[in-house]
Amino acid sequence: MATEGCLSVPGNNVITNKQRALAISKTIDEYEGGARYTNDPDDAGGETKFGISKRANRGVDIKNLTREDAVAIYTRKYWDKCRCSELPSVLVAWKVFDIATNMGPARARRMLQGAVDAVQDGIIGPNTMRRVRTVPSRTIMDGLVEQQIVRYGHIIHNNPSQVKWINGWLRRGLQRIM
Repeated sequence: MATEGCLSVPGNNVITNKQRALAISKTIDEYEGGARYTNDPDDAGGETKFGISKRANRGVDIKNLTREDAVAIYTRKYWDKCRCSELPSVLVAWKVFDIATNMGPARARRMLQGAVDAVQDGIIGPNTMRRVRTVPSRTIMDGLVEQQIVRYGHIIHNNPSQVKWINGWLRRGLQRIM
């Protein structure tokens, strides 16, 4: 079932372009500092604006990045790479997208696979999608949140200087609703 301005999701669920834009905007505004340009020496991403880092986007002029360009990068590099529009719930799609923007799309895909007890190869193929469609969204969310929080603990254990980010990371990790 395809609808103008919507992204079809098997099982009669539809994630609209508006919902995708809301998820991206929420991430930019609540977790990524909005339009503020930063270059914190403790931030592994280096120069950052709208949450888009120089480290992950070497060819991008971060200081002059526009919101529209940031949204395009988020859509292409994170939302689409994790197949978020095909996930059965807007909340699960947003959570996977949020993890992708914070920890990278490959890790987000593996965490989704872990949450549905699929092989964690980082490839969202037919087997993973079959599992995603059969596991309740609440169970998927619980698994994603748990893995996200555990990952933050590993980061701090391996690099104690990163503890400065813990409050924001925990708030982000425990967020379950849009």
